[in-house]
Amino acid sequence: MEKYNPDWSLMTDLYQLTMTAGYVKADKIKEEATFNLFFRKLPPNWGFCVFAGLERIVSYLLNLRFTGKQIDYLRKSPIFSKKDIYGKNFNDFFDYLRNFRFTGNVYGVPEGELIFPNEPILSIVAPLPEAQIIETFLLQTVNFQTLIATKSARICLAAGEDPVLEFGARRAQGFDGALSASRVAYIGGCAATSNVLAGQKYGIPVAGTHAHSWIMSFENELESFGKYAEVFPDSTFFLVDTTNTLQGVKNAASMAFLLTCRGHKIQGIRLDSGDLLKLSNASYKIFKNQDLSDIVIVASGDLDEYEIARLKASGAKINAWGVGTKLATSFDYPALGGVYKLAEIDGIPKIKIAGEKTTNPCRQNIWRSFYRNSDIICLSDETPYNRTKLYQLLTEKIIKNGKLIYKLPKIKEIKNNAQENLEYLPKKHKLLENPKKYPVHLSPKLQEIKDKLLAKAKTKGIP
Repeated sequence: MEKYNPDWSLMTDLYQLTMTAGYVKADKIKEEATFNLFFRKLPPNWGFCVFAGLERIVSYLLNLRFTGKQIDYLRKSPIFSKKDIYGKNFNDFFDYLRNFRFTGNVYGVPEGELIFPNEPILSIVAPLPEAQIIETFLLQTVNFQTLIATKSARICLAAGEDPVLEFGARRAQGFDGALSASRVAYIGGCAATSNVLAGQKYGIPVAGTHAHSWIMSFENELESFGKYAEVFPDSTFFLVDTTNTLQGVKNAASMAFLLTCRGHKIQGIRLDSGDLLKLSNASYKIFKNQDLSDIVIVASGDLDEYEIARLKASGAKINAWGVGTKLATSFDYPALGGVYKLAEIDGIPKIKIAGEKTTNPCRQNIWRSFYRNSDIICLSDETPYNRTKLYQLLTEKIIKNGKLIYKLPKIKEIKNNAQENLEYLPKKHKLLENPKKYPVHLSPKLQEIKDKLLAKAKTKGIP
């Protein structure tokens, strides 16, 4: 399990802390709240999302504490250094933080599961301030990791059987962004990462070539290739576009031939710029003429799922793809709009009424029909019709009374789960452009409760 960082405790929005202080002063700390975490809509041209981030969330919830140093910081802050309207300070709030432990229940889908709009990815059932204070961390984790896992899955779908290498560390949003992106890109389908720390921390295969600077540090390209091959005779990928790409390919082919004569074999070449269609086809011919047609040709350079699909459809002789910026940042859609909404207090259903942003009340479970290729969102204590024949419960109990009861899978298991789920998903929902909407329905019982709450609100003049 991912190691908890004490700094995570204050990784929250201020209003989570002000509300918690308010709950303490209003004597609401024992009220049981249910919050559902979900996203309202998919990014354009996306037909699914791959859930990721559960392992970090579990580590956070099991270990969340507030240190004396953190509490002292809050005590001195402008908002908590003042007194309330009754002239009382916030010592009761600070005492609450000092003794804070997450004691609630967590329900959710496994990492690698496919999820769709308005489905409860996670449900938190806990004393109100406990459920409230964790909102920001849960959302930032799920939003980012799910986004990048899904972007990776889309890119890998476009690449087909070709391996995709994640090269995004240098363009990712900071240290943790790079690390998280490498982890979930692997879950989404990538074969390896260039990020060595991610390899060490998560057990992800690590891959890489060399930079243009290696070649530029020598008198000429051929010399640089020769020296690199001496160091790595059986694991070399030559970067061939430093000066003249086709000449670089010829130099790489010459070096490959020499190594073959000595009983060694280079892995391949990397094309990082130019017309990748023309250059890959020309490179293939050069190597084929030397009976080296099994050389791997890696393409990189601002690739995404659309460009990979175009190149493959055009017949490019590329059989591996290095994708960085547009994967690690989800360049075309850089944020997933996940939300965290109150659904129940002490067993009483709650609903937010705001047009398209109107929420679903109560704690919910997700049931999936692989026969009908559709989902039903049900109340937590109900089962859909014909469940034994058609439906599978996706929601699992993760944490009970603050204790982990769910076996967290290894990253390879999560990746396999994601790939199996994608195989089951009909092709029409996996199209890179204009995918068909995956059907998600509310159960009749849940719909009835929602309708009653909406009708009740209407009688009070709420539009």
